[in-house]
Amino acid sequence: MTKLLVLDMEGVLVDGEYLSELAKVAGNYDAVEEIAKRSIEGKIDWKHGLKERVSLLTGMKYEDCLRVANNMKLVKGAKEFVDEVKNLGIKVGVITGGFEILANRIKRQLGLDFAIANKLVFKHNTLAGVEMRVSGDNKHEHLMKIAEELGVALENVVAVGDGANDLKMLRTAGLGIGFNATEVVRRNVRVVVDADDLRALLPFIRVFLVRRKRLMIPGPTPINERIMRAMATQVVSHRSAAFQELLSNSVKLIKKIFNLSKYDIVIMTGSSTLGMETAIKNFLRKGEKALTLVNGEFGERFAKIVEAAGAIPIRVGSWCEEFDMREVESAMKRRDVKLVTLVHNETSTGMVNPTEKIVKLAKKYGKVTVVDFVSAIGGDEVDIQGIGVDIAILGVQKAIGAPPGLVVLAIRKDAWKHLTDHRGFYTDLLLYKQYAERGQTPFTPAINLLYGLNEALKIIEQEGVENRAKRHKLFRNVVRRSLRKLGFELLVR
Repeated sequence: MTKLLVLDMEGVLVDGEYLSELAKVAGNYDAVEEIAKRSIEGKIDWKHGLKERVSLLTGMKYEDCLRVANNMKLVKGAKEFVDEVKNLGIKVGVITGGFEILANRIKRQLGLDFAIANKLVFKHNTLAGVEMRVSGDNKHEHLMKIAEELGVALENVVAVGDGANDLKMLRTAGLGIGFNATEVVRRNVRVVVDADDLRALLPFIRVFLVRRKRLMIPGPTPINERIMRAMATQVVSHRSAAFQELLSNSVKLIKKIFNLSKYDIVIMTGSSTLGMETAIKNFLRKGEKALTLVNGEFGERFAKIVEAAGAIPIRVGSWCEEFDMREVESAMKRRDVKLVTLVHNETSTGMVNPTEKIVKLAKKYGKVTVVDFVSAIGGDEVDIQGIGVDIAILGVQKAIGAPPGLVVLAIRKDAWKHLTDHRGFYTDLLLYKQYAERGQTPFTPAINLLYGLNEALKIIEQEGVENRAKRHKLFRNVVRRSLRKLGFELLVR
């Protein structure tokens, strides 16, 4: 079944207004801009306003008009957005009250399926007027015609616009989205997205047009097609050279991407909770005490793991509240406390804890630090090495985007001296370290999950951690704004 995405051009795909940029060259920007503003807000007839603006620019050379069109910048994320939509099998095009001189360039640059626009008329190489093809009165008619030609039902069409001239088109589509839209558009569409990156629209496009089931949970997260294909690889022996290469490459990627050159990396088959328990078993003896910082479910899980190991948790903190650093320091001063546990990003409440401050205090008092970065790693810029965490637990099934079933532990090289003598069998980190030195694991691992993790790491490397973090923050801001408009408040303030 064919699906269709129709975009306005200026203000949606292109940053700025073409006629306004022409007016800067012509020297009458203020007059042209005033008409444009009133048109976009719906205060004057859009078609009349367009003709009036063009009339103020007649006499401009074709070369100047073309140069301005070629210099117009795409909105941030436009190329990646269109590529992703097309990868989903969706037809994408532009219906704009702008002009072919710019629209055709955008069509070529982005690989659009169509571009419908007005035409500037030139006589003797100078601008003489405009041939009107598209206006606020007929954008929806162009949309219906394109949908009919492609065999797309209107319920399977998404339209994106920002101004009053887009209203009929937005109402005609199955879903109309206002992107950085004027007030008149905001009042008349189901979805409003305010963002500086067009990729903020992707979740809405996927939900409405692809209609895949969404996992509305922190993790596991939906799996990228590349990762699923990687996991379809035939199983190899975990004692083979092929597996050694796979494991070694995955470890190298983890160290490179997350800046962990001073750490030994252990990849275990099991959930992130296994990683938490393994860290406690290896660095805390029965009867010893651990300061467990608790302001959510996973901080409390650390405390329960400490108890299960026969050690004694000293709980500090309350759900949904920031830690009292004086209380934290007072507990750290205790000589009978060996180890400190902390969850960097407390998934259950959405609270990010001050890991750097807490680890700094722990170092001051000679405590071993075990920090859960399960839901933060891969989605935010976290300087584990710079902070100086002793043992970091990295989840693969959340922001890293790999399937659940593996957990990564990063052990600072100078932290091994704190290792205990009773580490369990399957959870013996020293055994994993010894096998890892020859590119193996001590027990049969989930080989195909490791293929998936390796591909997920390659995807992160290609995107870049900084860009990935920016993307997550962009989506976070869109979701927060949308929920606030619906009357919801953040649990944590």
